Amino acid sequence: MKADKRFQEVLDAFTGQVQLVYHRFADKKPVIELELPAQRIAAYAHSEYLKTLSPRSRAMLKRDYAQAKAKCQIVLFVRDNDARTLRSCRIPIESIDYAEVW
Repeated sequence: MKADKRFQEVLDAFTGQVQLVYHRFADKKPVIELELPAQRIAAYAHSEYLKTLSPRSRAMLKRDYAQAKAKCQIVLFVRDNDARTLRSCRIPIESIDYAEVW
């Protein structure tokens, strides 16, 4: 349960930045990765990111990516290098008011 609460806290804390990175590359329908503890957010082409994953994670990404495209969602991977975990989720694509951002 603690891991799920921590994962949700991370999602809540970084959702805005994830949305910004996604929108920058939205035309390419990227997979987004948040790397902890570095707090680095990167966008990757789906096909390229697939190559970096284990067979089990590849299957998960293929399923999640298809569902995310159908539902206008972002596929987000959270890689925690300290805990040595990789978790994924889908989050809604939110519109961004760039006037508020800048």
